[in-house]
Amino acid sequence: MADISKETVQQFQVREQRAWQRRAVVILAELLEQGERGDLPVLTWEIGHSGAHIIGRAVVHPTSARRERIEAWGQALGIELREHPGAGTTTITGVAKQRRTKHGLATIVLTCDIYTDDKHEQAGPSGTRDGTA
Repeated sequence: MADISKETVQQFQVREQRAWQRRAVVILAELLEQGERGDLPVLTWEIGHSGAHIIGRAVVHPTSARRERIEAWGQALGIELREHPGAGTTTITGVAKQRRTKHGLATIVLTCDIYTDDKHEQAGPSGTRDGTA
């Protein structure tokens, strides 16, 4: 049996990760089409570097509006959401592990943070009031 170099193994891993990302992009396109058909609210989407791992985040301001967005997607995808209260923040998350799509299996995560203090409610992502410029 031939020796496999460390570099060869790393090259294989990189090719495999790229293949998973391409699959995740196709699955994400399918999710976006479903969102458009169902008139679902816009989320921020991210794909992982391994596996078909897709994360949808509600990041609108005020943060109280995030709940309805993440709940709409949770209902549409059949993902049970759970609340995790913390100091000044409630994180809502739900995971559909190995959800079957027409392009293969995917792990889909929905998440958002809802802040309970006024500073976060008033300041958008760039520090502007209500997220507007």
